[in-house]
Amino acid sequence: MDIYDRLTPVSLAHWIKGDGSRHRELGLKLHTDSFTPQDIVRLMNCLLLKFNIKSSLMKGSRKDQWVIYIKRESMSTLTK
Repeated sequence: MDIYDRLTPVSLAHWIKGDGSRHRELGLKLHTDSFTPQDIVRLMNCLLLKFNIKSSLMKGSRKDQWVIYIKRESMSTLTK
């Protein structure tokens, strides 16, 4: 429940490196296969509040999986 405090720029970089993939729209997908939709929304809120990263929830490759899609306009935030 303390993900807000644990999500740091370094942990976000590790997450992207380990479970991120580029999306055809020039955004980024963060694979969240083992998370519930509620947990994913909580993570998305942390990304927005802590880093001003806008994201949306997308269906994954399987119908029971979800991914976080970091929108193209937020990609510059990741490179600062």
